[in-house]
Amino acid sequence: MRGIFLFMALIMLFDAGPATAHYRPDPAALGGLKGVFLEVYADCGLESSMAVLAEGRLKAAGITLASEKDWQSSQDIGQLHLDVIIRCERDEVSCGYSVMLKLEQHVQLTRGQRTIIRATTWQNSYTASISKRDLASLPDLLAVDASTLVLNFIGDYLIANPR
Repeated sequence: MRGIFLFMALIMLFDAGPATAHYRPDPAALGGLKGVFLEVYADCGLESSMAVLAEGRLKAAGITLASEKDWQSSQDIGQLHLDVIIRCERDEVSCGYSVMLKLEQHVQLTRGQRTIIRATTWQNSYTASISKRDLASLPDLLAVDASTLVLNFIGDYLIANPR
């Protein structure tokens, strides 16, 4: 219960109306990528539709979709996470949701043993709330938000990796 209140408080702090973008990443972080491995997590059985949506947009833009094995073995492949989280409390009149897209890449620190680690190099998200009476429209809202984030990523990817 306390976690839901914290989540809703964060939504109120960052929400300036309908869904809002919080951060605009620098396209330069995407330079040199040869493709992405897409991983999708979505609440309420929306995983498949969100994955189809993101894959379709990425393929249409000519971005190579790599396998998990490719991601693990290549520093030129990023792991693109699309996370859709929905939280509703029984006693509340609205639900909070978040759509986040982030890219993790293998990076090597210049100091130490030159260990290669995973780091988030690009991230963007939307956070909003919706009245419980309007929940039937939530899948459409989530599709628009996810699509917008993927298109933002594609735009930055193409700026950093001109063809």
